[in-house]
Amino acid sequence: MIIFGWRHLKSTRDTGRFYCPHCVKLDVAYHHMSARQWFTLYFIPVFPIGRHEEYIECLKCKSTYTVAVLDLDPPSEDDLFVRECYDRLQQGDSLEDVEAALVQNGRNSGQAVELVDELTRGKVRQCDRCEVHYLKSVKRCRACEGRRL
Repeated sequence: MIIFGWRHLKSTRDTGRFYCPHCVKLDVAYHHMSARQWFTLYFIPVFPIGRHEEYIECLKCKSTYTVAVLDLDPPSEDDLFVRECYDRLQQGDSLEDVEAALVQNGRNSGQAVELVDELTRGKVRQCDRCEVHYLKSVKRCRACEGRRL
């Protein structure tokens, strides 16, 4: 009986730090990987049968990207903070709390309100009891200790 097949052999070509679009973090460690498919005979690689492929693997989230990801311009710290504010809104923070965080980060009150309006796109609901505002996707008011909206 002859046992044959194929498998990918991988090797690390380089390591470094980059901006990972999935983690949305600056300065994350990566491996520049090389992979090639090989014909195997009795589970031993004999000769290559596939083309040589290169990719970048994020060591934090394990996402893989083409090598071009290393040429991306990372977002500014301010852009990352705005994304964090949007994430906070989706996780149930009130519009008022996020506006306060934006003011604390250096924006004036008008800019904070305008940015939150842009992030929410009018998809806002108000708690009848305490009049705090949330995204429509939020189901419970944090200010009223979990009362349904």
